[in-house]
Amino acid sequence: MESLRSSIERLASLGEVERNPEARRVFMEFRDQLTQGKVRAAEKVGEKWVVNVWVKQGILLGFRLGELSQMGADASLSFVDKDTYPARRFTPRDRVRIVPGGSSIRVGSYVAPGVICMPPMFINVAGGFVRPDRQASALERGSPDRRGAGASQRCPGYH
Repeated sequence: MESLRSSIERLASLGEVERNPEARRVFMEFRDQLTQGKVRAAEKVGEKWVVNVWVKQGILLGFRLGELSQMGADASLSFVDKDTYPARRFTPRDRVRIVPGGSSIRVGSYVAPGVICMPPMFINVAGGFVRPDRQASALERGSPDRRGAGASQRCPGYH
């Protein structure tokens, strides 16, 4: 993990990386680690949340490297976004329930088996990490209750 971290920090400090094949390769490895929940933008240490700056640098690197691309299965679901962060597709093997009606999750977001994704909701790559004891709209907000996306109160600790 330390070599991935140093590679991300080095690439993030460079001016021009958009046409660098090594940068894309390192980023794809990094994005896989994010998707698997092995790296996080912030972690709870004791009672405090600690930001992993290198992870945030890696996330931003992905946007720098990405090119606009037509996405979606067909004309009924069509959008244009960076090719480095496409919408994530799930299968029953993932054991993640996604209720229809307006949900989107980017590749690079960790969603644990057993999570229920209730619309409307969006899990962005910027540290999206949903534990198995939460509904997707509760995320890592520091509260074990399951708030819907339209909840009027914001839970503390959301990162």
